Amino acid sequence: MTRSSRSRSQSLSEGISYDVPKRGTTRRRAKSLLEEEVASHPLIPLLFRVTFPSIVGVIVGGIYSTIDSIYVGRYSSTALSAIGIAFPIEQLLIWGVGAVFNFGASALIAKLLGSRDFENAERVLGTVVFYWVVLAILTPILIVPNALSIVRAFGADETLEDLAADYLSIIAIGSFAYTLSASGGNLVRADGSMILGMNLSVAAAILNVIIDPILIFGFDLGLKGAAISTVISQTIPGVYLIYHFVKKSSIRLHWRNIIPTPQYLLKIPALGLGPFGVLGSNAISVLVVNLVVCPLAGEGITDETEKSTVINMYIALFGVCMKLYMILLFVTGGFLQGFLPLQGFLLGAKEYNKSYIIKRMSQVFCVVVTLVLDCLVEIFAGPLVKSFLAKDDPDMDVDEFVEIGVPMLRVLCAGMTFYAMTVVCAGDFQADNRLGLAMYGLLSKYIILYGLLIILSKYYDDVTVDLCWMVFPFSDIVGFLMILPVSEVRDHRMKKLIKEMGLPMKGLPFVNDGCCGYHHERVETIELSVSSDEGIDMRNDEEKAADFYAAPKVSEEMKPTQFKV
Repeated sequence: MTRSSRSRSQSLSEGISYDVPKRGTTRRRAKSLLEEEVASHPLIPLLFRVTFPSIVGVIVGGIYSTIDSIYVGRYSSTALSAIGIAFPIEQLLIWGVGAVFNFGASALIAKLLGSRDFENAERVLGTVVFYWVVLAILTPILIVPNALSIVRAFGADETLEDLAADYLSIIAIGSFAYTLSASGGNLVRADGSMILGMNLSVAAAILNVIIDPILIFGFDLGLKGAAISTVISQTIPGVYLIYHFVKKSSIRLHWRNIIPTPQYLLKIPALGLGPFGVLGSNAISVLVVNLVVCPLAGEGITDETEKSTVINMYIALFGVCMKLYMILLFVTGGFLQGFLPLQGFLLGAKEYNKSYIIKRMSQVFCVVVTLVLDCLVEIFAGPLVKSFLAKDDPDMDVDEFVEIGVPMLRVLCAGMTFYAMTVVCAGDFQADNRLGLAMYGLLSKYIILYGLLIILSKYYDDVTVDLCWMVFPFSDIVGFLMILPVSEVRDHRMKKLIKEMGLPMKGLPFVNDGCCGYHHERVETIELSVSSDEGIDMRNDEEKAADFYAAPKVSEEMKPTQFKV
């Protein structure tokens, strides 16, 4: 017996099984890109290799959304107030609904790839594409005829409702572009193609920054131009992502899989409810502020025109502060987009020691980064707020706008560190497909926020707008304290499981152990073509079958028990 045959026989006798390709098929790579990253790098470089591209991509996306508002504000302060009404609706009805499917599918795909279940990962991909098609059809049908009623419900008066409704209608018609670009970006990150996700976000941002002034000022389209620019800039990356999944990805889009798989029809949206809850709750918080808090600024003013101007200024200011706050929060959001597929992969591969260390490193990273960002907000709050209005704006006093907006921005950002910690803890539960605990962590802040804002504004006559802003950092702190005990219990149980399994911990952040997935030896990826004309009967010869598959998998008896909290 030859040396290679002897080693194959020994592997087979030790419980290692090989998946045999069907005749007449081509064997694709035996590893996903994310698996290659995990097997090749120590944990600290691995964490930043996975998360840095998604952080850059998400921040760039947030910046170009803010540049939209800067262009619109310099065109007209009335248009800036209108986008303050329309943006949270866009978050809730378009971004939020899309997040249900793209975050749910990416978390599921990452865990399936961790256990090397490529076939079911491709079924999940096909099912989420089915949802994309449904959303592309239903979103404009439901939103466009009702746009005026929707913006009125969010607090638009007669001076803002037409502008906000036009913006929302255009975004709804082009919602397919956002769905493709944002959803597809999360899915390529689940496979480990972090650089591609970043490049597409940067490309969309560059396109938007170029097209925005042309349409807003050059063609004098104002707020409509901003909406059209957003749709165009998202369409091109979205189309490329379809090509990527059909031709290049390690998980391929097969058109037969677009017919949805029943087992994933409900599982995908269920896993995505947490991110939807965050985006939706954020939009509802804007609704509560516009309808309940901002009118407090107009109390005592008898002239209706002046009162409307003051209320609209507060609506515009809160919209500006939320845009800036979200750019800062996008650092954490981008980190989470890289953290989720990595954590899901490690849990799927039973690498619990690495999963635990990655979570702890992520918490440290989020604390350090958000503290630095808080300091930057304290220093540059004035210039940031001032950049949203033209110096000679006829409708608003720029000095008053800045004087009110600077303390508002500083207070809103004060609790960002606690919220970032909450997001990491909830993301850990989401990566393990624990929907209930993930939603508990993500939504507890908003339940406290809504309750306090409504109670203060409705039942206390002497409450001020400035006091209402203090509720935001308070809810961040209390939300973190609510999820902390649950997360610590999970960590304690995981540490106990790691000890029982004898998994190594020492040195892992700095040293690559060369293992990934059940701790088998790392094997190089190979490409093999199997032709039915070669005359090889692969069903009857076990040793020959081993030649056609390079990545062994541990048999069921050797796999550790699934970890549950």
